[in-house]
This record gives sequence, C-alpha cells and structure tokens, in this order.
Amino acid sequence: MKKTILKISAGILAGCIFISGSVLAASDVNTQNAYLAFHSQEVDITDGHLSWDEENGTWTASLPSMYGEVILKGTFDKDGVMTITEDSSGGYASGDLPLIQEVFTEALNGHKTAPLSFQSQEADVKGGLLNWDENTGKWTASMPSIYGEVLLSGTYAEDGTMVITEDSSGGYASADLPIIQEIFADALSGIYQASSSALEDQKEENDLSLAIESRDDIDNMWKSTVADIARGYNPDDRNHDVVFYGASNFAYWTSMEEDLMPYSVQNHAFGGSTDKDLLLWAEYMLYPYEPQIVFFQTGSNDYVTSEAETDELKVAEAMSFKKEMFAELHEHMPDAVFVVMSGILLPGRAEYVDMTLDINDQLKTFCEETDYMRFIDAESLTYNRETKSFVDNVESLFNDDQIHLTDASRIVWAENWIKPAMEELNAPTR
Repeated sequence: MKKTILKISAGILAGCIFISGSVLAASDVNTQNAYLAFHSQEVDITDGHLSWDEENGTWTASLPSMYGEVILKGTFDKDGVMTITEDSSGGYASGDLPLIQEVFTEALNGHKTAPLSFQSQEADVKGGLLNWDENTGKWTASMPSIYGEVLLSGTYAEDGTMVITEDSSGGYASADLPIIQEIFADALSGIYQASSSALEDQKEENDLSLAIESRDDIDNMWKSTVADIARGYNPDDRNHDVVFYGASNFAYWTSMEEDLMPYSVQNHAFGGSTDKDLLLWAEYMLYPYEPQIVFFQTGSNDYVTSEAETDELKVAEAMSFKKEMFAELHEHMPDAVFVVMSGILLPGRAEYVDMTLDINDQLKTFCEETDYMRFIDAESLTYNRETKSFVDNVESLFNDDQIHLTDASRIVWAENWIKPAMEELNAPTR
C-alpha cells in the first residue's frame, strides 16, 4: 500500500501561514469556531482549531505539531484578552498566545479564514484560502493555479448562499463556485477542511512503518511521528548510515542531510522526547538501520519533566536512566559508536543551567570510561564556563522561544563540533 504524505509548503496571507493536514471537526454546538494556523518559532503550526464560549468566556485551542496534539485552554475578558489556564505542552506552547490572540481578535470582529483545496475541472486546487466577513457578508477566495493566482470575490446571504461579483480568471473559475460553497457551508458551522500543499513528497509505507502503526499496545504520543520517520527512511534501502537521535534541536534540523554533506546521515529525532521515549522506540528507530554511528542529543526534557523533589535527585534520576539506556542500546548495537552531544545551555531554560552543567560533567566522565562512547563538548556555543554566563548576543542564536537553535546556529554547531567528530570516526559518506 502506498501512502502520500504532503510536504509542507506555505502561502502567507495576513500574517498567517496555512498549510496541509486533515479535516478539522467542529467543537460543541454551543461554541464558536475558527481555523487556527500560523508560523511560530520557525515552525509551521498547521490546521489547528480554536473554539470559544462567549457566555462563559472560555476558549480551547488544538494545535497539531511535531510534539503531537497540543491543547491550550483559557479564559478571555470582555475586551477579548486571552489568558491561558491549561497547557498540555508543559508551558512550551504558551509562547504562541500572542499569535492565537491575533486570530481570535479577528474572529471576534467577524473576520474568519478557512483553507481551500479541491479538485476542479480535472485540476487540483491546492493551498487556497477563503476569507469572509460576517459583518458585511462579503467573501474572497485566492486559489493558486498554473496560470498564477486566481482571485474570486463576492457576497453571501444569511443562509450562506454565495454569489460571485469579481473573477480575475475572466469567468473560468466561476465553475468552482459549487465546490467553494460546500467548503464555505462547512466552515460556517465550524468544520474546517485541511489545506493541501502545493508540493507533494511521496513517502511509501514499508514493513517498518506498518509495524509501528500496528502497535496498538503502545500508548505513546510519538507513534505517528516515528512511523512517518520510518516512511522517510526505509531500512531495506538505507542502513549503516549515521543516525541522529534525540529531541527537538535535532528534530527541527530539517536541512540536516544537506548541511552535513558529504556524510550519509539520517534524522530520526522527535522533538519533546525524553530518554524513556528514545529507548521505547529504539526497536524501530535504531536497531533495523544497523547504524555505524549514533549521535545523541538529549537531556533537558528529562529533568524539566521530572517530579523528583530536588535538583540533585533530578540529575541523579536522569543520569541513572541514561546509563541504563546506553547499556541496553549497546546490547542491540554492539558495533555502533555512540556520540553524545553536550546538553545545550538554553536562555529559555536558564533556571536549569546548573543541572545541565552537572549532567554534562557526568556524561563526559561516563563516556571517557566507556569504550563505545564519545562525548562532544559544545557548551561554548552558548555558554562561557569561566564567566558563568551566556555568551554575548546569545539571544540571536535561538528562535523566539530561546530554546531552539536557529538554522544558522545549527550550521555553526555542525561545522565546529559535529563534522569534525564524524571525520575523526571515519563516518560513511554518500
């Protein structure tokens, strides 16, 4: 069976980015709804759903992301100012509140948006955008085509019936009105289709991805993510490469294969993961690929989410599990070299600096004592131990969240620490 995964491609309008996903169902009938998508911290949040109850002044936002589905809940005052009361991401997604506020304010003022994708006259319309104003009863539709962008505009009645008043195609696109009408009728009731991207990337199901999808006995939020990684890297076609395994600063490195040329690498990281997640999915993300070298970037998610009572206990807990994890992974991959990157000192998690330094010290010692492990000390990318402070202009090395490196910073990370390590270890090349 062949499965098509749509590659992200974005069109920017009114400060928001609208791209691919699945049909978004309406919330409870007593709530109002809006389509929610935007560009956040160099990541595309796509096909989200915002619902609110004006009577109770409460709202809920569902944000599909590489972390799985993120749920935010909160309240808003008479002026529409939103406050978060619940955040399933543990605080990470709270940085998106200003962007959600913008969409919410527009929606409260009657301006709403929906993705617009359909098959028209034997051609696929992908990545279109439908806007309407509840106050004036006017709508506009922008639709990419082989002839350039097509713009339709018109009015709609109280029952939602649409009429075209302007058509930049000279009348050709007016034949699409019945399809647009169906999408609009759903959007008015709070059911938003997902948009389709302008570019498609074919990823085929394989034995490994099917095995992951079939594991109904594993209750873990990363199942769909690791299955998609398996679709992108079929172990029957690609093995013995260098595998990068860890959390978000690897996972967000979408240009890794190009940036690390000529080395043959695979990015198997999934953002937000802990060491327990990495060990759980190693059966699928590591062992079938028989990597010669595995780079690990893990750490802060483990102690940030730890419920231990003191920092010392959190560090001890994290290090104990790391040693168990590496020992178990070595049993399954006795010929692989494990390269452990030092934990990145993060301005956005400045309260964890001392714990990160402590774990880095312990990891370095552990690697030096373990013949199949190597430690790469890249602390100086963001932190100066001598001055006990972040490096000058450290903010510029990170995205707005001050947790995730920018693309440019990853290049520095690669050129100064990662590539030299691969050269020393004679890593496989393409």
